[in-house]
Amino acid sequence: MDKKGEKETNIQVVVRCRERNEREEKENSPIVVFTGLDARGREVQLRTSPLDKIPNKSFFFDRVFGPDANQQIIYQETVVPILEEASI
Repeated sequence: MDKKGEKETNIQVVVRCRERNEREEKENSPIVVFTGLDARGREVQLRTSPLDKIPNKSFFFDRVFGPDANQQIIYQETVVPILEEASI
């Protein structure tokens, strides 16, 4: 058991949400995936209606990185802990 009293798991699901690509920007495609206020969290919201008539759908993961998260942040927070655990 870990510090919080929860069972340890061997699998974690980590999601990285990207920015719009060049084509999407040229077409003025709306941003439909939101990750929250910071670059790191646990929730992804999917805008299902352009007029907000239908509530957004929320999906939860072990970790969510937004478009502002760079490779270094993702590596430090997801890969380094695994490597440290393996080297014990």
